Amino acid sequence: MRFKDFDTTDAVVRMSDGLVSVSTTAYNDTFAVQELKTRNRNYLARWETVDNSSSPESKIFSVYYKDKLVGQIILYEFSGEESKKCSVSYWIDEFCSKRGITTTALKLVISHAFIVLDVDVVEAAIQPNNTPSIRVAEKLGFIRSSSVKRYMVMAQANVDHDLYVLNR
Repeated sequence: MRFKDFDTTDAVVRMSDGLVSVSTTAYNDTFAVQELKTRNRNYLARWETVDNSSSPESKIFSVYYKDKLVGQIILYEFSGEESKKCSVSYWIDEFCSKRGITTTALKLVISHAFIVLDVDVVEAAIQPNNTPSIRVAEKLGFIRSSSVKRYMVMAQANVDHDLYVLNR
């Protein structure tokens, strides 16, 4: 994979690999992201957790396929002085799943986290029944590190998650 268009000027980050690209979410993408999430409400509902984009430290990336908005990746919960860590969450349009788009986009964002943001560890909390997200994480080299009972509240119930980590 070659990383093209690694542009960090004007606080906008754009990266692409073939037909897949990611960029920091622009203000004018906000409505389009909400519209896409609404259209995918039923598909995403079984895995949807809290909104991680509200923290000022969050890095929000829009995912595009053939220049069309198809999903989002969020880096959040940055911590650590010596061993810098962050968490990641991701989702994609139902009609774009199982095409390698999420894997390619996440690889771009993780490279940005390691190279530009100087993160050492990226962590993903994934529900054990979320096979598509587990598959994406494992393709990129994430390793299941532990299980956490009642990790997050979803639909007013505590839900177990497996923690996956990727070291630089």
